[in-house]
Amino acid sequence: AIPEQLSPEEKQMYVEQRLQEHFDRVMVSSDELFGTPSKRLLKARVLQLLGSSDTGVIQQLQQIRLAGMEQFIRVQVPLAVQARGAPPILAVPLPPLIRGIHDSSTGAAMYWTALCQMDRSEFGAAITTLMNYRRQYPGGTWTYPAMINQALCLLTQDRTDEAVSILKEADTQENPELRRVRLLLSSLQSESE
Repeated sequence: AIPEQLSPEEKQMYVEQRLQEHFDRVMVSSDELFGTPSKRLLKARVLQLLGSSDTGVIQQLQQIRLAGMEQFIRVQVPLAVQARGAPPILAVPLPPLIRGIHDSSTGAAMYWTALCQMDRSEFGAAITTLMNYRRQYPGGTWTYPAMINQALCLLTQDRTDEAVSILKEADTQENPELRRVRLLLSSLQSESE
């Protein structure tokens, strides 16, 4: 509540100060902006690297994807501002930088979900997840690894023609794993001869 003994100018300054304090708290807390999905992603990824590929890790990665889709932060409006007709809660769009971090976390969570599925020999599910990653994040960080892993999954299902097609698509100078792609293509071509 705003102290009644303040002049109108002091009340305005008081409200602005309270809003600034709230904004400062939000800016300091990475969890309130972009830290939660990123932190959860890191924890899930560490579990995965330690050898855990159970459904718990996959569920965590799916929850991270959902959290990363948030586009707004909800801010409680001070009562004095509400008295002038403002709603009790405002949905403020996240800044572009934060949206970018969320998108990156969401894409990484999708890619790593596919890796968990591969570890569990769920190759059909992994193929679908990798295809979805490539469709939703064309040119994303994991595009070329997703192509290679999708091709490997297809090979486990004796879908060699589809695997070769994807590997040919990945056979580009921009691919940091170009050498691996060419070795796989060469191996598949020599097998077919």
